[in-house]
Amino acid sequence: MKIEDEPTLDVGLHVTTEEIIFSVSDVAVLHALSDPIRLKILALIASAQRQEMCACDLVVPTDKSQPTISHHLKVLVESGLLTSKRQGRWMIYSISNDALSSLLKKLGKLIPSKGQT
Repeated sequence: MKIEDEPTLDVGLHVTTEEIIFSVSDVAVLHALSDPIRLKILALIASAQRQEMCACDLVVPTDKSQPTISHHLKVLVESGLLTSKRQGRWMIYSISNDALSSLLKKLGKLIPSKGQT
């Protein structure tokens, strides 16, 4: 599986006869998910009443400073895991399923089907 017009990283994994190619954006998602604070931010936003949160509301539950939260939010937005919108003075963040769904489909191909273990 190859995404056109996007740099790719061929990790040389083969499942049956199909080659799996992880794109640079897939690697960015994996990198974003590798940090415990970013995972906690995603979980907090996903569990919020409207599945969106202001950056200021993430400081207390993560026990991190506003600049640290802003850095992690930037990484999550750049990876495609979060979207952001401005409401007055505030930035509101919500989860975007596209990047994660794409990566999960590729990772699912790594799981051997029954009888191939």
